Amino acid sequence: ITVQVNKPPAATVTPSGTVTMCSGETKVLSANTGIGLTYQWFKNGSPIPGATNSNYTATTAGKYKVTVTRTSTGCFKTSKTTTVTITCKIEGISHAAATAYPNPSSHDFLISLYGEGIVEIWNTTGQIVNQFDLASGSIEFGSDLLPGIYFAHINYINGEAEILKLIKE
Repeated sequence: ITVQVNKPPAATVTPSGTVTMCSGETKVLSANTGIGLTYQWFKNGSPIPGATNSNYTATTAGKYKVTVTRTSTGCFKTSKTTTVTITCKIEGISHAAATAYPNPSSHDFLISLYGEGIVEIWNTTGQIVNQFDLASGSIEFGSDLLPGIYFAHINYINGEAEILKLIKE
């Protein structure tokens, strides 16, 4: 009897670790390549339908990984997770920036603005979970938010905008 032990292929994702992008942008995630390899990409632990190439273009925040399989042996390996986050501040704010306090918060946030505008609170999947029209001043909110990461998208009436990252504990 002869026993043959087959090594699994390598499984790496570039870029690795945590990657950031602004809402509406994309990030290309690349797996290692080789002859006779197949790929299945995952987001938040679930297979992404049709994502079977060595590259995957992420359009939303999440935890991504890839399983690489050697077709000749069936051996496979799954990469470490690459986390894609949506967090950026829009450049060009000509006045003092808005503030959020406390941040992180286990109850309410207090957002203070320097001018009149619309504040939208987005979750990490891009859904608007709250919206406020404000004149200069502040708004207190957040006691109804579940723990997680949120983004306050602030659009001032003068056309300027900014984004604040909020952490609800």
